[in-house]
Amino acid sequence: MHFHWLDVLVLCLYFIAMLAVGLYQTRKVKSTGDFFAGGRTFNKFLMMMHALGTGTHADDPVVVVGASFKYGLAGIWYTFVYLFVTPFYWLIAPFFRRSRYLTTADFFEARFGTALGTLYAVWGTLIFAVNMGTLLIGTGKIVSAASMGSISPTWGIIGMTIAFLIYGTAGGLFATVFTEAIQGLLIVVMSLMLVPFGLAMVGWFSGLHGSVDPSMFRLTGLEELSIWWILAGSIMNLINIVAQPHTMEVCASGKTEFEGRIGFTYGNFVKRFCALGWAMTGVIVAALVSKGIVGQIAREDAFGTAIRVLLPAGFGLIGLMFAAILAAQMSSLSAFMVAASALISRNVYKKHINPAADDAHMLRVARFAGLIIVILGVVFALGVGHVADALMWFWTLATFTGLFMWAGVLWRRTNSTGAWASFAVMLAIWLYVGEPGQAWSQHAARWMDGTARAIASYNNAQPKFSRLLLDVVTNAPAKPERKQVLVLFSKENPKGLGIQVREIARFESLQLSRALGRASRGEGSVRSKAILGVVVTSVDDGGFAKSAGIKPGDVIIRFARLGTPGVFADKRLLHYRLLAFLPAGILALIFGSLLGRPLPKERLDKFYALITTPVGREKELIEQGVDMVYAGASEGHPWELEHQTAVNVVGFLVALAFSGFFFLLLWVLSWVGA
Repeated sequence: MHFHWLDVLVLCLYFIAMLAVGLYQTRKVKSTGDFFAGGRTFNKFLMMMHALGTGTHADDPVVVVGASFKYGLAGIWYTFVYLFVTPFYWLIAPFFRRSRYLTTADFFEARFGTALGTLYAVWGTLIFAVNMGTLLIGTGKIVSAASMGSISPTWGIIGMTIAFLIYGTAGGLFATVFTEAIQGLLIVVMSLMLVPFGLAMVGWFSGLHGSVDPSMFRLTGLEELSIWWILAGSIMNLINIVAQPHTMEVCASGKTEFEGRIGFTYGNFVKRFCALGWAMTGVIVAALVSKGIVGQIAREDAFGTAIRVLLPAGFGLIGLMFAAILAAQMSSLSAFMVAASALISRNVYKKHINPAADDAHMLRVARFAGLIIVILGVVFALGVGHVADALMWFWTLATFTGLFMWAGVLWRRTNSTGAWASFAVMLAIWLYVGEPGQAWSQHAARWMDGTARAIASYNNAQPKFSRLLLDVVTNAPAKPERKQVLVLFSKENPKGLGIQVREIARFESLQLSRALGRASRGEGSVRSKAILGVVVTSVDDGGFAKSAGIKPGDVIIRFARLGTPGVFADKRLLHYRLLAFLPAGILALIFGSLLGRPLPKERLDKFYALITTPVGREKELIEQGVDMVYAGASEGHPWELEHQTAVNVVGFLVALAFSGFFFLLLWVLSWVGA
């Protein structure tokens, strides 16, 4: 793929437009309320674009296109897992707007006390770091795959970061939301642009069905993306959506709670529509590989490969696509930065470091606090290599605080003892069965030499959820790569590993050793010790080695059987992970709340008065002595003031109908051309 001058022009115009729009909005920022919440003045369209831009990142198509490339249309559930959660957004949004808080940490402090408010400020900052790191990983995957490695992803990340830092730190949420009004439209372009070019290349829908296995049009997977996986993901995301740190600004920066409802619900339905384009693109790339138009590629390179292969050069379309990708990233990154700066400046700096800081000083602190989260995001991106794996981190971590946030609204008896107990129990279980446990298991692995007899002993049924770590040199004579491959025996299977091997010959061992030396130190003669191990001669389609990526010609040098820590770290076992920590967390929350000291009645009365009093009735709160962090615009919506129940019920049912419509649309896409 080569950039035409039109592509460069499109990218330059995009950067100039975003900087101009963002910097122009800085004139509106007069206080921290303006910086963090835009004065709570945004209309329905801006709130929809804010929800779309903040909730849609370029790592979304990386994950969905990659999963659809591997599993077919079922890959869409990496984002459709929110499909039947979205109607609940209609009910959730008004509570955030009525709270009159600036950060979710304000909620935790008001409901549970300063300690949990501080915990959330730190925890929310870590969640933002994971989220931003996920975005940066996605950017690198796209740029690298689209350019076949000729364009360094570092430069795209640097340019993107500089741009959103400039307008985000200067204009806060005003700059973020108004730039998202443009970026949201580009996100839709990014999601749908590749589909017509791809369908034309494979022979439209009938050619697509004729090019791939019929299983690619299943709507669920067999392990990853199974119905139980989808159900677990939906439950997890219904719980964690309220505790995602940016949800406060996405729901609470509109004129009234009705703007928040429309924006949060239907901005995310636009994202569900975009996901249909991502899933189709993944299946199209699978068809291109099947036809031999594209060689074998890694799962998360599918989206970048589609950009490289499908878009015609010389028309500025490649530049437009990259502008749309940057729009998806910058819209989210700037929103995350503003929300993170609120957590750091308000709930950490002012609360614990400089309580006497005035609003002008806090505004200056806020403009620089976002740098901290950007740095943390980069550190996370360097430590986690795959976008789908990073997504599992995000879903899990946000669920810990989401559970007692829901309880804090729905159950008056919930107290800080129950909240701390549930958080500690779920965190401890995740540390053992999740990614940290797996990292420990791999660190403490006891390696054994990879002999033909030892490897063949795993070609039979293995205990469910057991794991085998292989030290492998990939079959690439020009540039071999040594890496660790984790094989998960996720279900009962009499074939086990499912590979045939032979001992490596001495001349092969020496050649491989020299090639590895050249790859790691540059071209030239390198004297290296001969590598011992076995060569994979065949891989059974039904074995677990194939699903782990082992190919004929790969060399297995050594292996290690891992212990129990990290047993549910794999993304395919999301439902088992949820069963491991959520019931225990709920029980800890209940028993802790019943055994702990109840919160003062007056404090609870004020809290519930705050979150149930519609916007426009602030005078009632003042008369009750209820403090408000930041009211902002306070003109009430007549429907919210007079018909709250009808708005809740009718709005929820309409949103549920939209969810059903999108599922029906996915089903229709699976049959067109069959």
